Amino acid sequence: MATIRSISPVSGRELATFEEDSAAVVEHKLAAAVVAVGLLESAGWDQRRAWMHAASDLLEGEIDAVARMITAEMGKPIAQSRAEVTKSAYTMRFFADNAQKFLEGRVLADPSTVSASAARTASIRSV
Repeated sequence: MATIRSISPVSGRELATFEEDSAAVVEHKLAAAVVAVGLLESAGWDQRRAWMHAASDLLEGEIDAVARMITAEMGKPIAQSRAEVTKSAYTMRFFADNAQKFLEGRVLADPSTVSASAARTASIRSV
């Protein structure tokens, strides 16, 4: 199995190494994700909102640690990294509080047609 190395773009120094997951571990993680999607689908709007608020609270409680990681791995100034983490926590709360309004009653005929890659490709073509 391959070793994945995280390298600082600023210094070229190795920050960390990670072992690639085996096929069995990947399959286990995919199976767990399928179970999680089922739980998410069965949860109501209030439960989903509570989960997103809890995740946002966790992220906000770790602003400095996450910002240091972003700075180390991406070379961003620490102030920009803190702002990115703060914005992410805010955005999570915004969508937690507004998802029901944005999504309720909307049904996609074929959800598989929606993908970030397709949206990105379409936006690039329109430029």
